[in-house]
Amino acid sequence: NTPTQADEKEKLVHVKYRSDAIKLYAKKRAKGYCEGCGNKAPFETKSGPYLEVHHLTRLSDGGADCPENVIALCPTCHRRAHYAVDSVTFNNKLICKAKDIEASVA
Repeated sequence: NTPTQADEKEKLVHVKYRSDAIKLYAKKRAKGYCEGCGNKAPFETKSGPYLEVHHLTRLSDGGADCPENVIALCPTCHRRAHYAVDSVTFNNKLICKAKDIEASVA
């Protein structure tokens, strides 16, 4: 079945698989540094530097689950992107950064 023809459980499994792959890509691309502030990840985990992957346009708002729409952030920058007074401005800066990062990777 394609994702649009899948039942709800199949859709959930498909989306989770895609999200995990994109999250791993974003974290690897960041090389242990926050792509927002440029600081080193705050600590190491068993699987590597701790960074959180932020969707620049939420999937629920129609954002794509692709490298250009995600950025690896330290917890502080991730919370800023969601909750700060300047969250819209900050997120717009992150969108530009993600485009630049992907352009340099390609």
